[in-house]
Amino acid sequence: IGRFFDTIYSDAAAEHPTRPTDEGEPPTPAVIEQRSVVDRAERRAQIALLAARRKLASLSELGPTLDTPMPAAAALDLIAGRLLGLRVSDAARDEAIQISGWLDLALDESPALIVIGFNHPYVPDSVTADPFLPGSLRSRLGMADNERRLARDIYVTQLILATRPHARFVVGRRGADGSPTPPTRLLAASKPADVARRLIRLLDSDATNRRRQSAPPMPRLWDGGADRTGLPIPKLVPKEPIRSLSVTSFSAYLACPYRFFLRHELQLKPIDDASRELAANQFGDLIHQSLEWFGNSPEKDETDVERIEEALLDALDRFAADHLGAAPTPAVRLQVEQARRRLQHVAKAQAERRQAGWSIWKVEASVGPHNQAGIDVDGRRMGIRGRFDRIDRHPSGAWAILDYKTHGFPPRKKHLKKSPSGGYRWIDLQLPIYRMMIPYLVGQEVDPGTVALGYFNIGDKGSETRINEADFSEAEFVQAEEVIRDCIRRIWDGDFAPSEEPVMFDDYAMILQTGILQSEIADDWLEPEPA
Repeated sequence: IGRFFDTIYSDAAAEHPTRPTDEGEPPTPAVIEQRSVVDRAERRAQIALLAARRKLASLSELGPTLDTPMPAAAALDLIAGRLLGLRVSDAARDEAIQISGWLDLALDESPALIVIGFNHPYVPDSVTADPFLPGSLRSRLGMADNERRLARDIYVTQLILATRPHARFVVGRRGADGSPTPPTRLLAASKPADVARRLIRLLDSDATNRRRQSAPPMPRLWDGGADRTGLPIPKLVPKEPIRSLSVTSFSAYLACPYRFFLRHELQLKPIDDASRELAANQFGDLIHQSLEWFGNSPEKDETDVERIEEALLDALDRFAADHLGAAPTPAVRLQVEQARRRLQHVAKAQAERRQAGWSIWKVEASVGPHNQAGIDVDGRRMGIRGRFDRIDRHPSGAWAILDYKTHGFPPRKKHLKKSPSGGYRWIDLQLPIYRMMIPYLVGQEVDPGTVALGYFNIGDKGSETRINEADFSEAEFVQAEEVIRDCIRRIWDGDFAPSEEPVMFDDYAMILQTGILQSEIADDWLEPEPA
């Protein structure tokens, strides 16, 4: 970095030599702006590079007791963490709006204030998981604890309201990722009537639309001349017709057709090499694979809890050794122990299941091109591919198709969602598709109406680890099958427009410009303006 900076910005290096004791603070934007550099991006690059150089120089001056050899990966992680705390900004301009921190607002002399982000857990800030100084110990030592922070922030709020004629508090409904953001509990520090009025206003989902209709938005300095971003959201057009779908892709299409295409057709998935623990799907794989190995072992017909538990834990240990390495991180080792506890609960549920006469007939059964599985729609056929965790058989002739889930929710809660207009709508079609695939799994002669469908829930509590059979009525299954066929028709018609509803844990927020006030989208995805 030093050689690069000296070569490209030799004048800046001469004017601002590296000083290890400077804690990596960059020169002020005004100093760099005085030079001949006109381009804003280049000015910011100079500030960032000089700050990085100084931060690295401060590390090179460590004393011998701290300067110890370490792996390259750990060194890069340390450097990245130190650089992450640096701030790069342009010089202040006359028309800029000053932004102050929460504790500084009450002392600000401005006659008008707008407080944004009036949400939990930012106001009041709280510490709930300090391993060395928990809240009770902080209170006993007379240190700042959550109750003192609450009292302080109530005082700051009252001071803001009492010392200026105009003050507005903005409570966000959702975060940048679409997840709900609860309001601050400071709103409850008032008379009951005022608290009720505030809650009603926060729960009024149509208030934003009414405000837009009642008054046009005020022009803002940061709006610029364009009403949208200059970066368009690409329109998706399949290169060739989609001929097959996975069972799980239908729920993705219902959530957002655009994101469905990115993930399931373009195979565009995020890559995270900074995680130090197993992601949710990887933790699920840890348990699923252990159960698959158990389902293929001779112990699958055992009725003794201890023998079942021994077989499950042995499968877990073998899978962890094969896939997690010889020295997993402490967080991963803890997750393996969490999986171990869950499988102990599974052993009890499996023993009860076996004692009731049910036996594992097949694990990881599959449908796809090899057995020509598909769904016929309007004279055309959409292939279906997928794997089914477990199929059970009872001596009475009954069948059950089960899907392992590392949560405690029943199928109805995961498949149906209450609509604002009343009634319910399908948000997941996994079990209805399972029902349509029964002829390819257990034979054409089996009546789908006699096959039980459900989850084998594997929760972190023993009470949540059990088999939850779906209780959908025949009419609901018929409705779900029509939704499935409608999804297939829309996919064949090339309907991949982005969903207007927010998506939680969005992996494609940058592509879809989530959080941008006005994004550039394809013209034929826009609703026509009224004449």
